[in-house]
Amino acid sequence: MDKINSGDTAWLLASAALVMLMTPALGFFYGGLVRRKNVLATIIVGVLLLLSLILVISTVAPAIDVTALLKVLAPLISVVIAGVAVAIWWRSRRALPVAPTARAEREGWRMPALALLERPRSSPLRRAAMLLLGSYVVLAVILLAVKAIQIGTSPH
Repeated sequence: MDKINSGDTAWLLASAALVMLMTPALGFFYGGLVRRKNVLATIIVGVLLLLSLILVISTVAPAIDVTALLKVLAPLISVVIAGVAVAIWWRSRRALPVAPTARAEREGWRMPALALLERPRSSPLRRAAMLLLGSYVVLAVILLAVKAIQIGTSPH
């Protein structure tokens, strides 16, 4: 096998960095969709974070075996996802039932002007989770950029 080409490796790392930016961004997107009954979005975010974390760790430290890493991280992430899903389900059981809306009222409803809408309120837990997710994105991008620079400047 030929020796490693630093240009190809730098290109791969740059592509991985772009994917790393996109993957948690999906988490931000789906994070806004997580409501009391929306457990599926929480599971999607957890899986995306698991894949993103494996990609970052395997890129920054290539000596780590990805299969072993998956065997360690998958159960951990699964427990966290299951805990969040159970908490969301438990809260939805205590939620007040919503009265059905008449068909005529639904057909005549119009979206109010954006300027008239109140800004949605986030719970402290949601703000902390979004801060943690944003911090992870920044750290992952920095680590991947440093790795790309190291590979690009190393003599082969």
